[in-house]
Amino acid sequence: MPSTTYRCLLLGLLASVLTGFFGGCAAPRSAASEITVEGEVTARGQVPFVVQVLETDDQNAYVLVMDETLRAQYVNPTRLRATGVVYVAEWNGRPFTHLRVTRLAPAGD
Repeated sequence: MPSTTYRCLLLGLLASVLTGFFGGCAAPRSAASEITVEGEVTARGQVPFVVQVLETDDQNAYVLVMDETLRAQYVNPTRLRATGVVYVAEWNGRPFTHLRVTRLAPAGD
């Protein structure tokens, strides 16, 4: 039978794990802030699943989320600066970084 000290340590460990778990789940999330990234935008995928992906010089990639008329303008590779809100969503069956675009401009402007 476990000793009293062992029981106290186990109970303390359980309490700290549960406090961390429930405290982390209840913590308010901060509002997403906009970022600006610059890189090569290319169309990837097969019709009707084509998306525009911006790849930075550091090889970070973002699926650009924008309206259809704006997306249709960027079917050929081009360098752009994109500003928007970053979030993770599924693309091609895997988690992938997305950028909900609020502004697009030619790179270097």
